[in-house]
Amino acid sequence: LVGETPFTADLTGAARPGGEQLLAVRITNPGGRMEWNDTTSFRWGKYLFPTSHGFGGLDGGIYAEALPPVYVEDLFCMNRPDPREVTLRIQVRNETGKPLEARLLAWIHPEGLPGKKEVSRRVSGRLAPGVTVLEETFRLPRARLWSPDHPFLYKACVLLRPGGNLPSDGTTRRFGFRWFEARGVGEDARLYLNGRQILPVSAISWGFWGPNGLWPDEEGARKEVRAAKALGLTMLNFHRCVGRPAVLDAQDELGLLRYEEPGAGERILAPRDREHWGLLYAPSPKGPVDTSGRGGEPKSFAARYELAKVLAMVRRDRNHPSLVLYCLQNEIWPDLRNPKIFYTLRRMHEIDPTRIILLKSGIEPRNQAWVEPYPGRIRHDDGTGFSGWWDRHTVGGPGLLTDSFYRGPRRMTPWTENKKEIVMWGEMLGAPTPDDHRAVLSWYGRTGRWGYDRADRARILAGYRGFLSRWGFNRAFPSPSDLFRSAGDRAYAFWGRVVENGRIGGLTDLMVLSGWESTTIDNHSGLVDCHRNLKGDAELLRRYTRPFLLSLKARNLVVGKGAPLLFDVYLAGRSPSRGKALLLLRARDPKGRILRGWKKEILLPDPPENRLAASLLAEGLSFAPDVPGFWRIEGDLRTGERSLV
Repeated sequence: LVGETPFTADLTGAARPGGEQLLAVRITNPGGRMEWNDTTSFRWGKYLFPTSHGFGGLDGGIYAEALPPVYVEDLFCMNRPDPREVTLRIQVRNETGKPLEARLLAWIHPEGLPGKKEVSRRVSGRLAPGVTVLEETFRLPRARLWSPDHPFLYKACVLLRPGGNLPSDGTTRRFGFRWFEARGVGEDARLYLNGRQILPVSAISWGFWGPNGLWPDEEGARKEVRAAKALGLTMLNFHRCVGRPAVLDAQDELGLLRYEEPGAGERILAPRDREHWGLLYAPSPKGPVDTSGRGGEPKSFAARYELAKVLAMVRRDRNHPSLVLYCLQNEIWPDLRNPKIFYTLRRMHEIDPTRIILLKSGIEPRNQAWVEPYPGRIRHDDGTGFSGWWDRHTVGGPGLLTDSFYRGPRRMTPWTENKKEIVMWGEMLGAPTPDDHRAVLSWYGRTGRWGYDRADRARILAGYRGFLSRWGFNRAFPSPSDLFRSAGDRAYAFWGRVVENGRIGGLTDLMVLSGWESTTIDNHSGLVDCHRNLKGDAELLRRYTRPFLLSLKARNLVVGKGAPLLFDVYLAGRSPSRGKALLLLRARDPKGRILRGWKKEILLPDPPENRLAASLLAEGLSFAPDVPGFWRIEGDLRTGERSLV
């Protein structure tokens, strides 16, 4: 019954050995939705279902396999706090009905180099009837670590040789050596990957894909990763929806982090009705909170259905190195006295003890609960709103840059002074931007394919053509694509400045732009369309995500002629150098002439090697533009003859 996750069926009693088989799969769409809302339900007879996406099909491949009486049922490559260490959790099923001796060989090799065994081990033991779980830990001192910049992959292989003349069995899993964690909670909280601080920049993806709506082919998945990296993003969110295996495969291979929500996770905790509203939206807890999960096992069909989906998602995706965070539900702040919360978080952690698991994301930071990796410490709102993971949503606009976004140091959007918690802006602002409908329709014309969005796009494009012609706007925008690309450039420039503010503020740990892909139904605030085409010049956003950023911030975007314009100068990121440097600044008039210059010797920030820097270099510099037009402030940071940025 569970949609959007893997399922298996035992065919032993139905298969006809040696004959032709017919496999029938019924695909339904309980209350299929075409937009973001995962909080609605659908009644089917006496059953209540959380709604899922409004498309159906078999997207992850389908296969049958003949298994021996003793076989390897599962293999989980468990990353460790030492990033060059991995524990193989091997699950063996013995269906002979009696205990038996078996030998097991496990080894690891770089992907694509099966003959290059980095490490191997032989294990002998006794397998009881049913399921036996074995764990073997390996350390590779020279293992190449997985990261977005260097997505190096390995394969773990297991060969099982049971006694009693039973046939052998084996399996393989792809993984990466890496470790993602939160450090310094309560003092100086930061996110780290492989021991180095990172500040991921992400965007929320609602999981809609052209042309079929629900999932990508291999090239579509890789196109998504390439688009994100072109914009300078380092992460994407599966938002209110289970992720797609092809997407995670592409992110593993090309290097992009991922955050995953199941969609409708709140249904495990409470029905969305007036009677239970307080379970989903409550004040911070008063008094102790029982995190044991006792008495929290879900009873209703909808809750059990959703829990099965969540646990299947965790089990399916836990070997992907690109996946670093799970989150149960978006935009709730539930009553932490509900034992279903901690029952669910603990069940997720049992299946995957290697990742951070969040109860929720925004809107308000309060009533957060989250699980740290090994040994599984649960942190939660202590009654004051403090949990160690602070996540606020500011979704809603305005979609273009205004003076209010930067008024000076400590007066910018986003801004936080919260040093003790991980600060995540889970849904930031918004910038509604049309797709380039002509480009998508041209692709449909070239390929001859059908798509769920094709007819809508044709009608939208015709409407834009008529609008531009009727009002004479085609003098500025000769074709609708000219307008679409101009709007896309404006959106990318807006998002770039938002990311810049988050970086120079120094205490933001994770930024999530709202959002990633547009759809024909909803959520037009997308950086790309549902075919993952860029909407403008990617450099307008990417320039603000560079590893080392020199930031020149004007306190006003528009000033009167002759009035002073104040600006400030910041550095953010990892400096490629240490020691003294020379800061050169220039103000140019509309004709490119230098009105004024500044020169200042500075000491480059010198944080520990694994930390990011953010520092204010100069505050309140000013000049008075004396002619109308567009003025420009330029900066150059130099060490000797070398320009750093």
